[in-house]
Amino acid sequence: MAKEILHKHDQACSGRAVPVSAQTLDHHKMSIAWLSVGKKWRVLRKITKEQMFSISRLDSSQGLRQEKLRKLLDYVHECCLSRRVVDIGEAVYVTRLISCQRRCFQLILQDLIRVLLRSSRKLLLAWRRAQQLLILRTMCRG
Repeated sequence: MAKEILHKHDQACSGRAVPVSAQTLDHHKMSIAWLSVGKKWRVLRKITKEQMFSISRLDSSQGLRQEKLRKLLDYVHECCLSRRVVDIGEAVYVTRLISCQRRCFQLILQDLIRVLLRSSRKLLLAWRRAQQLLILRTMCRG
């Protein structure tokens, strides 16, 4: 559903009325859900469209989403067995928070791995050049 909204109805969702709860910690200034169409909104929209809701990203996280859904169902089942009220707001909030944290951590980790690979490649190339120079120096002296 989120994918469809971002791809087809994104303009309709921008610039909505901001509730007081979103203004408390300035979330309305940083969230795609409350920003008006502009440069910042377009950047965030592009990130969500290309990174969070791309077909490959959704396919790769399908197992995680199914696991979270199972945990949510287990929570509801436990509440039913113990005759407790199901706090849907809390359950959804915790589920979304954990999912977003994992997704953000995954993106940060991927960027870190890219940087490490580039750095190690540069070191490897420098080492190979040093070896080649050493071989040339040995050949010239011999």
